[in-house]
Amino acid sequence: MIEAVTGIATGDLVDALKQGEYAIYFRGYKANEGIIEADVRSVDRAQLAIVARRIGEVINQEKKAMKLTPNFYRDRVCLNVLAGSKDNAREIYAAAEGHVLVGVLSKDYPDVASAVADMREYAALIDNALSVGLGAGDPNQSAMVSEISRQVQPQHVNQVFTGVGTSRALLGQNETVVNGLVSPTGTPGLVKISTGPLSSRAPDGIVPIETAIALLKDMGGSSVKYFPMGGLTCRDEYKAVADACARHDFWLEPTGGIDLENFAEILHIALDAGVSKIIPHIYSSIIDKGERQHPCGRCASVTRYRPVACRLIMRRETCDSPTNV
Repeated sequence: MIEAVTGIATGDLVDALKQGEYAIYFRGYKANEGIIEADVRSVDRAQLAIVARRIGEVINQEKKAMKLTPNFYRDRVCLNVLAGSKDNAREIYAAAEGHVLVGVLSKDYPDVASAVADMREYAALIDNALSVGLGAGDPNQSAMVSEISRQVQPQHVNQVFTGVGTSRALLGQNETVVNGLVSPTGTPGLVKISTGPLSSRAPDGIVPIETAIALLKDMGGSSVKYFPMGGLTCRDEYKAVADACARHDFWLEPTGGIDLENFAEILHIALDAGVSKIIPHIYSSIIDKGERQHPCGRCASVTRYRPVACRLIMRRETCDSPTNV
């Protein structure tokens, strides 16, 4: 890893890089942002070329080592669970056998710098299966989430509808999942997309779900985050969203009020519709039960939800098998 501290001459840097030594301490303080400052007066053009090439190799190695896409069970389902601590994040990841995104909320930090530093530590513990969250869909966190995501490069980003384009552009790559928050309206087939910092305070912007999906694709979005669902309160609306996601090959993230009582049906609706990839957010119900102070409860919940998802997917694969047609 490249770290920024003082005290190395560029000539020494060249010698070290010639030997393939990548644990270099660069002069300057922004190496972690991709900016490297060094006194180049002591080296010639050929030596500078060595520096540039070696630094490029380091960056490419780091990118390859950092997985940017979630690990879906049977390429269909990946849970999203809010972590209570770093130890808890590691426990959740192990309990889900890696088929999980571990949520950390931007709203819990006073500024971008502290969030980035802490979230990088989370990511290192869970193979980068990090989900950068807003915090109950708070539109005022949109810009902060985008900037955190630019620096951390997580597997998953939660965004309000109008923040999707900014997040994708700042990420600088298309692998990280970026969802866009749309909300129920009371009418199947129609969704509210006015979920941004300003638009959420304006008259509701209601459009057909097909239009919302097309707009999200235009902005580089990966999935619809359907929130707040209230469990199965808006079942018919959720089914219409799932059907549209399947028709337009778009991923779906059901969110809000999901618990063990309704999880199977919520997942079944999406699988039955033919949604290619589903990311159920199950942490709200865990927090509502007071387990924010008891993170071990979140880990236990993963062990209860995961088998349900596995059974449904395996059953669906069996039904879809050519031998059963």
